[in-house]
Amino acid sequence: MWQNIVITFSIVFPFMVFMGLGAFLRRIGFMDTDFAKKLNRILTNVLLPIYVFDSLYSKDLSHTFEDVAAIYTGLSILPIALVLIFLYRKIEKDPAKQGALVHATYRSNAMLFALPIAQGIYGTEIPEAAVILAVVALINNLVAVPLMEYYEKKILGEETSRNKRGFGSVILDFFKTPLFDGVLLGIIWSLLRIPMPGPVASVSSSLAGASVPFAFLVLGASIDLSHLKENRKIVILAVAIKLVIMPALFMIYPLLAGWQEKSLVTVIIGYAAPTAVTAFPISEAYHCDGKLAGEVVSLSAAMSIITYFLWIFGMRQFGLIH
Repeated sequence: MWQNIVITFSIVFPFMVFMGLGAFLRRIGFMDTDFAKKLNRILTNVLLPIYVFDSLYSKDLSHTFEDVAAIYTGLSILPIALVLIFLYRKIEKDPAKQGALVHATYRSNAMLFALPIAQGIYGTEIPEAAVILAVVALINNLVAVPLMEYYEKKILGEETSRNKRGFGSVILDFFKTPLFDGVLLGIIWSLLRIPMPGPVASVSSSLAGASVPFAFLVLGASIDLSHLKENRKIVILAVAIKLVIMPALFMIYPLLAGWQEKSLVTVIIGYAAPTAVTAFPISEAYHCDGKLAGEVVSLSAAMSIITYFLWIFGMRQFGLIH
């Protein structure tokens, strides 16, 4: 047991330090919110796509697409959203808060968190995780459109979806993102076995290595719990569902089905990822409670290090991670 505690702590400790440093830099005024947002754009448009590409291009992906984990993890997002709609309708009467809570609870920052955590567990990149989480990112975007339009109609009391984007537009926009470009290019490079020149591989590896501490540093600087008091109970509930209840429920089938270890790890760390930062601006764009969504984002990010530690430790204790 003690050995598993030490190993698990060694996995999450670097991420905890990076986030703590980011929070410290914000507190002393070195990184304000606007600066953190600019750095986040660099991360999502440059460093993270390179990180994903670097984790794929040199790996053998010939059996990756036979794994049902991508289908299971991606399609499960829809029933999650439907259950959350029913749940928050019973708990909260304000549709603006309902929309923010549903969106912030189901939408994960999985690509940013899960890949580094998986690499921390195994000491190397996990190409299966990159493919699975790319599917999750696509489904996240697809579900968000009808979901948020539904709540916008409830809030405004009129037909507002006519000026919003349809499914085709959302899919096209996702395919245009640097993140998807990194996934697609990495898959093509791997399947075609294209040789990578040494200097280019070195640059790619260096930038990919920098992306992880950079990402958690920015995330730590983005955490703001100063206004949590007003919505404390509902935010704590949303974070508990996000980081504990959902991962536990959706691990039942993979465990019963006897999935391979890396697929199990990808599913658990994907579901246990904190809320995506985009939950805040999207909630505001659809007239939902952006402040509430931001509180879920911040608290889930802060608590995720603890819950990740517990999930990884538990899986090691039960022999699911070797």
